[in-house]
Amino acid sequence: MGKRIVWLDFAKGATIFLVVLGHVLAAIFNNLVVESSLGTVVFKFIMYLVFLAIMPIFFALSGYLYQNTQNFEIYRKMLLRKLISLGIPYIVFSILLVLLATFFKLNIAGVSSLKDIIYIGVRPIAYLWFLQSLFLVFMLVGALSLLKIKNSLQVIILLCGTLIGEFISDKQFYFYVFQTFSWVLCFYLGYLIKCNKNLLSRKNALISVGCIVVSIIWQINTDPQWYLRGDFFTFENTIGKLASIFVFMYIYHKVSGSNKVSQRFSSYGRVSLIIYLVHVPLISIMRKTLMTAGITNVTVIFCVCFVGSWYLSIFSSWIVEKFKPLDFIFYPLRYINIDKFYSRHLS
Repeated sequence: MGKRIVWLDFAKGATIFLVVLGHVLAAIFNNLVVESSLGTVVFKFIMYLVFLAIMPIFFALSGYLYQNTQNFEIYRKMLLRKLISLGIPYIVFSILLVLLATFFKLNIAGVSSLKDIIYIGVRPIAYLWFLQSLFLVFMLVGALSLLKIKNSLQVIILLCGTLIGEFISDKQFYFYVFQTFSWVLCFYLGYLIKCNKNLLSRKNALISVGCIVVSIIWQINTDPQWYLRGDFFTFENTIGKLASIFVFMYIYHKVSGSNKVSQRFSSYGRVSLIIYLVHVPLISIMRKTLMTAGITNVTVIFCVCFVGSWYLSIFSSWIVEKFKPLDFIFYPLRYINIDKFYSRHLS
């Protein structure tokens, strides 16, 4: 059990590092006019690769930890736990992002006015969509478990839902809700990997690498803005995103160990939620500060924002753990006795 926890922590730590890298690159290409060059193409390709894999991996890791709900009472209690543990940081950081965008003139995706707070139930702000989708994933997976549907049939249902969701434009009001099917599929693949460790084989990893290469070539040759399409599922990148789960989880499982690098990233994995929530505001503030100071060199902005946001996020996690009342925002279940609350109000 201890070994399993170690490699999962390492996986979360390494993946959150890639998340920060991807969001720094996205902040540059979404907010700056970048001259076309070989270096620019390389940066775009790195950004595309990072976004192709990071969120499928995070959902798969959550699925690896998932325990089937055996009855409706367990299901209802599980949803209450997830509503609190995901909902409180979701609401707090949604408000924070709207305030930063409104009063400090930061360019944050999904924010146009204070009214955006009203719609966070169906239209998440920027990167916070992950928390909303993760709650919906637990809701749907738990419901499928209660229905006692066979694993193979669940995969078919979720794959069909994923393909249907890809026809929903990202301009549609319920885009993030429809995308839930694709994230449930990633989550469920993680669960299946836990049930059958043989899926994490060298052969499957190599086949998956081939699938990723085909997916990348397909998307680059059919979409002029391919470098912006890695984040969410599209018809062209579906195979690549699903295949990335097998590649990265295989690598994480093999690489994690007792060396110092692995231990360091394992420690980052234990605070990955804090890093995830605070790094985007930090990137936005640093980018705005640099541009206000007249610094427009892309390499300088990248280095400062990447290194700065990474280490400030780690420092923030230390602050949160040091001053315990702050951790309520990130880990509310440390303070809320869910069993007592459930027995009083819902049993």
